[in-house]
Amino acid sequence: MSNLKHWIWLSQRKGVAGQAAVKVLEYFGTPEQVHTADRGAFELMGGLNERAIRSLMDKSLDEADRILGDCD
Repeated sequence: MSNLKHWIWLSQRKGVAGQAAVKVLEYFGTPEQVHTADRGAFELMGGLNERAIRSLMDKSLDEADRILGDCD
């Protein structure tokens, strides 16, 4: 379930859609690794604007939990 939770978390990040989401996943490998990455890793990756980085730094899984709860 945690893998699905992290996919949902990533899909809810503002400013990280389309090509940006693909690039982030290619760089980090999995949504879990994106979730655990710090600001420095996102800056080192390059190609992300400040809005996307701020969104990725929001590590709360509350929205993903809510979505999964709605699915139950």
